Amino acid sequence: MKCFDIFFALLITILSSTLACSPPYLECSNDKPSGNLSKRGTGGLRGDNIQPWPINRPQAGLRVIWFCFASKEDRDKLCNYFYGGLKMWEQQLGGWGSPTSGHSIYFQETFFKETPESMPGPRFCFKDGTWDYEKETGDWNPYVHPDTLMIRLSKKSFWSTVAYRTTNDPGRHALGITDDLDPNKKAMHISYVAHEIGHTMGMVHEHQRKDRDDYVTVNYHNIVNYEQAKTQFLADDKTMDEEGADWLLQTTYTYPKKYDTPAYEFMKPNEGQIGPPTDLLWVDHREPFDLESIMLYHSQAHVQDREKASREQDSCSILKIVKDDHGNRIGLDFVRPNWLPSKGDAAWVKRNYPYQGPQTLPQNPPQDPGSGPAS
Repeated sequence: MKCFDIFFALLITILSSTLACSPPYLECSNDKPSGNLSKRGTGGLRGDNIQPWPINRPQAGLRVIWFCFASKEDRDKLCNYFYGGLKMWEQQLGGWGSPTSGHSIYFQETFFKETPESMPGPRFCFKDGTWDYEKETGDWNPYVHPDTLMIRLSKKSFWSTVAYRTTNDPGRHALGITDDLDPNKKAMHISYVAHEIGHTMGMVHEHQRKDRDDYVTVNYHNIVNYEQAKTQFLADDKTMDEEGADWLLQTTYTYPKKYDTPAYEFMKPNEGQIGPPTDLLWVDHREPFDLESIMLYHSQAHVQDREKASREQDSCSILKIVKDDHGNRIGLDFVRPNWLPSKGDAAWVKRNYPYQGPQTLPQNPPQDPGSGPAS
């Protein structure tokens, strides 16, 4: 058995033994859970519309990130994947926000109780029967706060919004999980979800740091649809030459988005900022580059030919720079997947979301900001 197969087998065993009963969560097994509630990286946390998640439980000094699933179908299919990603972070962070863990982040699913004595049940993001997956529209549940993180099935693989958005639009915080889930790849997909949770908290990709060229090298020409995008760009703008098209596709967010290539996922910051003009983020470079970060892409990420990229460095999107003991570059190597949040990733959370509350947490769990029935 290959090493990564052994790793995934162990990971599934660990996650399976902890998912169903781990506070502060609801269980994934049914609508009305039988369990109860109990008690170095890179990021861009500030922009015109983007900030760190706020302290919303001041008596405990916590930043509770409330989340809901778009619908019952979404929860049935995605619950274990999302909770699995949370478990990865919880273990690396030493628990959720508290004096002991040293940070203030606390994820909590929205819930309701039919009576004060009844067991909690999940409250979905949209009113029952209104969420249309194909059209991506629905009537937002009036009992769910607008800043709640929406977990939903996605036609676009795995993705997440970054950090806290200051507008008041419902659904503005969202995390998508592919609708093409394969039970044989469950551990890998849970790791992808953990990567997206990093984005949710405010992290951007490690390889998008301004100093990344000292640690990795990016080959844009191996990124899926890059050459087609450049060809179309040159056809649309007869005044543009190849060098200019390459420069814009690799440095200006709007061009790879317009021409449908994920080259923007590899861009370095421009004057310290990254992202679309309406959602610029400042990139955090206060800690050393972390080659073990879950936010670092591996060599097969977004490549045109994954099979070739698994064998040939010339087909990879990103490679690690190998240096000798004196720091001199002596070669390149594959960037292997980082399946778990690193110690550096946990340090990023603790640096950006330090715990500053009381030394003894209140005993009661966070209270759902909504009230009333399920929807």
